[in-house]
Amino acid sequence: MARDLAARARRALRKPPHVLARRLADEFGQELERLRAPRRSSRTNIRSVLAAIGDASIESAWARLAGRPFPAYVGRLDSGNVDRVCPGEPDRVLQAAESVIALRVDMHGSGPVQLGRPIDWLVAFKTGRRWEAALHRSIE
Repeated sequence: MARDLAARARRALRKPPHVLARRLADEFGQELERLRAPRRSSRTNIRSVLAAIGDASIESAWARLAGRPFPAYVGRLDSGNVDRVCPGEPDRVLQAAESVIALRVDMHGSGPVQLGRPIDWLVAFKTGRRWEAALHRSIE
């Protein structure tokens, strides 16, 4: 660890001063953001999001988004019509939805894995390895 730190220091000293100053400013900004984010997050709720996007309700926000000129269908689909266009698709979607509700996942060919309630996001479900909770910038 001390050798790594010394190597980093030597490498940093070879950089021009403006590069070091920019890096220090970036690092300071990231650390400051780490302290500010939880407070800002605790103030975020449906009302504040609606105010930020300029809508009075969730329904009006969805209606505004649905009226935009890009290909997104937000209405109901008849499963019979979908099955005619893409045979078997309604059944596949229903099976996938049931898996989601049951917290059953199949990631990267792992095969079905049953997650617990609540999901322990710090455990690698394939290996069982547990990671310490840490800010991504702090992980070696």
